[in-house]
Amino acid sequence: NKHFSFFQDIPYKYLNYPMANCRGYFKTKNSSYWFGANDGLYVSTKNSRNFKHYFLKNKNVERPIFFFIEDLMELNSELYLITLSSGRLPVIIDKSSGKILHRLSFSNSTLNPDSPINFKLLLKDDKERIWITSDHGLYQINLRNYKIEIPKIKINEDISRLNFYHIIKDLNNNIFISAHNPTGLLMINAEGDSATLYKKYFKDNKILNITDLNINKKGELFLFSEPFSFKFDINSKRFRRIGKGEKTNVLNHEWIRCGITDKDNVLFGYEGIGMIVFQENQDSIIKISKDNNIQSNRIYEFEKDDNGNIWAATGLGLIVLRPDTYQFVMSLNQKDGLIENNLGMYWGSAFKKLLSGDMFIGGHGFFTIFNPDSVLQKDIHVFKLKLESLTINGKVKHFDKIIDKKERIILNHNENDLLFEFANLDFNKKSNQKYKYRLIGYDDKWHLTTQNQLTFNKIPPGKYKLELGLVDGSGIKSLSIDVIPSWWQTWWFKLLLVIFLLGIVYFFISKRIEYIKDKEKLKSKYERKMLETEMKMLQSQMNSHFLFNTLNSIKNYIIKNETREAANYLTTFSGLIRNILNNSSQKFISLQSELEALEQYLNLELLRFDNKFKYEILIDDTIDVATVKVPPLLLQPFVENAIWHGLLHKDKKGKITIEIKKEKNQIKYIITDNGIGRK
Repeated sequence: NKHFSFFQDIPYKYLNYPMANCRGYFKTKNSSYWFGANDGLYVSTKNSRNFKHYFLKNKNVERPIFFFIEDLMELNSELYLITLSSGRLPVIIDKSSGKILHRLSFSNSTLNPDSPINFKLLLKDDKERIWITSDHGLYQINLRNYKIEIPKIKINEDISRLNFYHIIKDLNNNIFISAHNPTGLLMINAEGDSATLYKKYFKDNKILNITDLNINKKGELFLFSEPFSFKFDINSKRFRRIGKGEKTNVLNHEWIRCGITDKDNVLFGYEGIGMIVFQENQDSIIKISKDNNIQSNRIYEFEKDDNGNIWAATGLGLIVLRPDTYQFVMSLNQKDGLIENNLGMYWGSAFKKLLSGDMFIGGHGFFTIFNPDSVLQKDIHVFKLKLESLTINGKVKHFDKIIDKKERIILNHNENDLLFEFANLDFNKKSNQKYKYRLIGYDDKWHLTTQNQLTFNKIPPGKYKLELGLVDGSGIKSLSIDVIPSWWQTWWFKLLLVIFLLGIVYFFISKRIEYIKDKEKLKSKYERKMLETEMKMLQSQMNSHFLFNTLNSIKNYIIKNETREAANYLTTFSGLIRNILNNSSQKFISLQSELEALEQYLNLELLRFDNKFKYEILIDDTIDVATVKVPPLLLQPFVENAIWHGLLHKDKKGKITIEIKKEKNQIKYIITDNGIGRK
């Protein structure tokens, strides 16, 4: 198509000098280009060409500039405004060539200080005014004449010597600027003509340094500082510390480098310990570090792209996290097209999102522009893993297969100590890549390693799936592994064994139950015999005692010549004796028969003691006396005891009450007398 393409992503030895003496090149299926040169092998990948690098040169001299580029602002579709370190004045460059077109100057000579000014960060407000911070006060840029001017701001303090750095505007166009030496916060109103410098809070709380500013979607201002961070309420003009809880006190750290808000959460970036997500509504934290996927614990700056993805500039390139979940998406470094891995510079990083949605990275004498959407669409099919060998119980078996193409590895039950050796065939990746792996069915948890060996010991029989991939999200490869069980480890053998053991247990339990039942039967039989014996003994004792007393009573009637009374007594006595003889020969009699014998006994005692007491028998209506069975002569001994020991010694006429009740499946006897009782 008669069109030239320039490979700007090819690494430059000593930053700005291209590779020497290219001898040849090769284009791969995924549009990567490999170049052979005298000093090594270079590659230009499809993804690395998404990064556009600018190497600053003077307008008329092809000599590179090595000053650090602090910040960049898009002026229009053709021009960039950038700030430089080491006391250099801001410049305007051409987007297409990267050449400097204009070097800004002060509006008049009186603005030149005794020492050079280090200009820092840029901001354009809603009135198209461009503000620029520096280590000697605050300035504005007039693009009509490319002059640097002192803004006309009403303030009660001299800010011309203050060291200003971070600058941000809120939803109402108020501008906030961090100040250093002394530490403070400068607030400029939306009109840009009045300002207030807040210093007391920082002095009282010994705030060392403000390392970042951020405005969330609610318009709240967050200040990230050392040793702790806080919010600024714009309405009340008050500061409030965040993360004071016992669980979140870890947020307080002297190495806080940056911060950003994400909905109701706040992300903190640290020098040396990674990043922490502060979930303010839950007062809890999530730690993200090299221990869980990210490649560097030095976090210099955060930015969000237009889709909400969170980008972090680190000591080893760029990291991308998903919003809300903060899961690792990918990492980018020199192998992916960056000029340098370390994106840090002193207290932070020259990394920001531009108004167009592109991202800017500043460096020494160069800067990089890239579109985050294009970078996130990188190809991942080039990731290939080769299984080189598998050591089984110390014996090495060599393979020459790409993982995912080998169908399955089948092992015997005793082949359970495994050592896998693999190779990454993606030569675009650096050699010390970090891998993540897990053996599903054995340990489903992901593990990290930088080695090309995986060891698993004492794997039980079963079906497993080995999953292996790069931590940077370049895809997951899998390999199926079957460890065949021996016959005694099969499911049918285990089932038979369980059935056999259950049978044995059932047999012993049945025998035990049978033994306990026989023992209970024997015990019940013994207790019944003992009860019958006791009843017979009691009956025999009672009968002899009763007969002796009754015969004495008849004798007294005869002596007194009371023949009628003697005859009545004798008739009742004979009926009672007949009932006693009939009942005592049986184990159980009807309750009716028992009560007839009891009434005969009571009538005899009434005659004998000259009606000295009366009696009453009360029976529940629910009791059928003809069918209910009871032991014979059960009530008579207790009634006799009540008469002899309770009523006979009473001066007045006594009364005995016999109640028969039914409670559930039992018959309950209650014998009550109003005798003298026992002391």
